[in-house]
Amino acid sequence: MRRIVRILAAAMLLSPLAVRAQSSADLSSEHYLGELYLFRLDEVAVIYPAGPGEDAAANRRSAEARAAFLEQAHRVKTRVLPDDPLGPEDRHRHLLLLGWNNRLLGTTEAPSIFTHSSEGLAFLEIRTLNQGVDLLFFTSSPYDRDKALVFWSRMDPERDRVMMLPAVGSDWALYSDFRVIRQGMFERPHEWPPKRANAAEKDHAADLARIDALDSTRYSDHYTVDYPAARIDTAESDAILKARETAFARAAAKIGAPPEGFKISLRVYEDETSKEKRTGLADPAHSIPAARELHMTRRAAHSSSPHEEIHILAREAFGPCRLTTLYEGLAVAEDGAYRGLDLDLHAAALIEKGAFPAIADFLDEEKARPMTDAVRYPAAGLLVTWIRETAGVGGLKKAYTATGAGLAALASSLGKPADAVELGFRQWVEARIRARQADVAFMKCQTEAQERLKDGDYAGVAAAIERALLIHPDDPQSLFNLASAEMRIRKYDAAETHLKRIVGLPLGPKDSRFAIFGRYQLGRLFDIQSRREDALAEYRLVLELPDQFDAHRLAKEAMETPATAESLQ
Repeated sequence: MRRIVRILAAAMLLSPLAVRAQSSADLSSEHYLGELYLFRLDEVAVIYPAGPGEDAAANRRSAEARAAFLEQAHRVKTRVLPDDPLGPEDRHRHLLLLGWNNRLLGTTEAPSIFTHSSEGLAFLEIRTLNQGVDLLFFTSSPYDRDKALVFWSRMDPERDRVMMLPAVGSDWALYSDFRVIRQGMFERPHEWPPKRANAAEKDHAADLARIDALDSTRYSDHYTVDYPAARIDTAESDAILKARETAFARAAAKIGAPPEGFKISLRVYEDETSKEKRTGLADPAHSIPAARELHMTRRAAHSSSPHEEIHILAREAFGPCRLTTLYEGLAVAEDGAYRGLDLDLHAAALIEKGAFPAIADFLDEEKARPMTDAVRYPAAGLLVTWIRETAGVGGLKKAYTATGAGLAALASSLGKPADAVELGFRQWVEARIRARQADVAFMKCQTEAQERLKDGDYAGVAAAIERALLIHPDDPQSLFNLASAEMRIRKYDAAETHLKRIVGLPLGPKDSRFAIFGRYQLGRLFDIQSRREDALAEYRLVLELPDQFDAHRLAKEAMETPATAESLQ
């Protein structure tokens, strides 16, 4: 996920450190970073709560994940330490304090500047009854004025995978999940307790509430949906709910039906920009499984993909997942493909390139972060499939909810040595690929055709696809691509034969577009041969078929303006 950066326009002062000898008039505001200063430090001590009632082991793992993020993403050296005992040397470091109950706040040197309880949050005269709000602040450390102190309240592995650490250009911010709802600056020079600079604050809550008030609400068996009424009418909201119920049914078939009365709160946004403004995340879709929340753009909401529903139902059926690779891998595994390509074929391509990752690498949150999605997620989907096949649903549940980190946690959950898990998975993947040699060979031909196409070598494209069709003679995509290449090298008779073969195939719903565009391409082929009446007949047939991928508009335009050989380029 992209990091969320909010820069407060009223930023003041160059640095909060070593400020006692300086006046505000001596400092420039344009370089001031606010809490972003954390990511410029050379070294920081990451302090986690380890007091009575705390799960110190879990908190340490959370702190270690933040430390790994700082080191690998920002090259900030770290030390991970419990909040007590902490010697004088460690207190005089730059400090990142995690968790509401961190005992480095509430000492004689650093009296706490907030209270958080079941009644909400009180922070420097700001009060909110929202128990779910999180607090971030940045100031000079009360333990050493030449050092920085950053506090972040959240210690939630499920949400951490989306936002490991916030990044804002202000001194403090209140968060609702991943969204800043209020933010501001402290007066300079920093003292303890810090004082809010009232002229440099922004409360976003009122603006967000005004936007929320414009939403309408609808209900279905498993959803409560809020959507922008000015953009989405009742008919479209019905279509969205139908698509989501389809996705829910698909997810339930894979994961298991949830308890009766299980509901998901779905919020639909016009586009990525409006979604980011209201949630802090610009992705087309994201879910918060622990809260049974699903946030989607208008376009994404119409898809019946069960990806996010699988996350939510798995949280209910299995429990919280701390390993992002397994979290995403479960959804990918249930689909059996990634971006339309079979997972086994993804693996074959990666192994041939020497790029298939070791489990130890793609289970490591920070090592996996730089990996491309096309490497990480097919491997993750295959790993989940392997766990289910070799350890059963019970083993998958244990792996999915493993509380440790990386390969060690997975191996422990499966009751196997780490090297046995790594070797067993790799052998299983290679065996699957061997069993599908024909499909792998077919994919290689397709890959060669794509490379030839980049060079404009249409004869080479045709030759590669012809070899592919020896393996899968009735593959409609290959036939269509072959005909298109043949049209460009003026092998018109061959192109006509292959296009007619497509429209004569008994295609299922998944491939029905090829029957439509096979007709459209036949019309273009006839046009470039000056067979206008034959071309018009094909375009009319297109208009009698379902309108997929704008086919009717294209056919109507072709009826107005005949295709030419030049228009194929």
